[in-house]
Amino acid sequence: MRGVTMNAQINVIQILVVAAALGHFITVPALVIAPRLGMLGLDDFRKLAPINYRIVLVVMGTIQMVLLASGATVIWARADLVSGSRLSIATTGSLALLWIWRLGVQILAYGPLFTRTVTRWLHLGLIILFAFMGCAYAMAFAHGVQVATGR
Repeated sequence: MRGVTMNAQINVIQILVVAAALGHFITVPALVIAPRLGMLGLDDFRKLAPINYRIVLVVMGTIQMVLLASGATVIWARADLVSGSRLSIATTGSLALLWIWRLGVQILAYGPLFTRTVTRWLHLGLIILFAFMGCAYAMAFAHGVQVATGR
């Protein structure tokens, strides 16, 4: 009976991990939409020295690339991420920490910037998304530890 329960648990964890990975792809448009809604002060960016302006663009592009690459990797390697290997535990643990950190940043650092009604809804949506992603990866991490320790 334990085998059936473990297989069901693995299937649920894989579904949660894939859903969380899809969240990586949702965050990329949010990075593009936020400046258009006046939340990031594009005029302030344009006042930067040319080298600093380019650095900001490169950092934003790098963040988007990492989000897309990590989301694609998680979808592609979903079975490996619930295997209980050291790499799966390290990867899911790191992703859980990343999204839990991002949730805190969203609430504490960015929260005051969302003053208009439409931006408050975007803010709430991102809070829900980051909380889900953090929890899904944390569950995959806990599952990996459980498998690795034989409990």
